[in-house]
Amino acid sequence: MTPSYLCMSTDLSSNDMAAWVQAIGSILAIAGAVGIAIWQMRRSQANALKLERIGQRESEIDLAKTIRELCKRSAALVTYTIGAIGDRQKIHEFTTGRKNYYDGDLEYLKTALGSMPLHMLPSRFVKFPLFVRSQLGQLQLNTEAVLKNRGTLDAADLDAFSKSLDATLGNLEAAYGEIDLEIQRAEAAPIL
Repeated sequence: MTPSYLCMSTDLSSNDMAAWVQAIGSILAIAGAVGIAIWQMRRSQANALKLERIGQRESEIDLAKTIRELCKRSAALVTYTIGAIGDRQKIHEFTTGRKNYYDGDLEYLKTALGSMPLHMLPSRFVKFPLFVRSQLGQLQLNTEAVLKNRGTLDAADLDAFSKSLDATLGNLEAAYGEIDLEIQRAEAAPIL
């Protein structure tokens, strides 16, 4: 089809036909500009959303790393407790004043874990601060009981205390490994 054929079949002059072609071209140009603007806006929104997701993921990973560090420090506190009062001889040295036991980090760690913003963590990380804090609570209860009753403890009591310290340390070390694994998974996961 040629323009002259269209002019003859529609009774339009070449000027009228040129005006129609120009009008249709203008409409198509406007539609193209609107389409490009919509595409750019959607792309901009997608990029902003991706940046927000990246920031959120980095924040979640930072919180998880904080939990991991608190778990590590909790395990170090248990190790210190084992070294300070983990057997009959060490408890005797403590009671006679030849050795000191300081558990000041215990309250700091419990407070730090208790103030952790759980609502900002992915669900797979929420259990860890709760678990570590419960282990510290158990450590505190057992240690206070041993120190309070130190004069009346028998070998079975001391053995149970020693086993509870070993179990707490093992639990914290296992939790540390799990937290580390979850952090690695979170860092490797693609951002959608």
